[in-house]
Amino acid sequence: MADFEVGEIGLCNFGRGAELAMLVIKLDDDLGFVTMHDQGDDLFSIHYVEHRPDLCLSYGQNWKLVLDPTGDIQMGGYASPEIGDIIMWNGAYGLCAFQSRGPMKSKVNCPLTGTKPDRSPIEAVFRTWKIVLNENDPETGLAPVIFRHPAKQVSQP
Repeated sequence: MADFEVGEIGLCNFGRGAELAMLVIKLDDDLGFVTMHDQGDDLFSIHYVEHRPDLCLSYGQNWKLVLDPTGDIQMGGYASPEIGDIIMWNGAYGLCAFQSRGPMKSKVNCPLTGTKPDRSPIEAVFRTWKIVLNENDPETGLAPVIFRHPAKQVSQP
């Protein structure tokens, strides 16, 4: 866990079993991971943990963010991101996540690619997206999807 770099995705255990998480903040004393595996209300919540040598299964930084061009997209100054949305500003992309501060939770936009100047306006908000590995599966020839938002609904008979 302590060897993770910002933007790295892996399966980590924060005391509730294996969860898909991405390191989004690396501080001197703490690591801030956004959980991307649904554990009740903790989906897209930032968990701060101390730098420690806990074992994580890393997917690395060798992944692609794929935005759905036919999905729900908001453009321009009226765009209002919700938790789990991908935000684009000034050519960079970020993830809207929950950040706990004491008893309160607030929204925070965590840069995933590029850098975000402090006062950059939001250019677009994408509600439908997925993360795929850069390497194709040799059996299918497709890039394996490791996370999809929103999750595909299973049809009921």
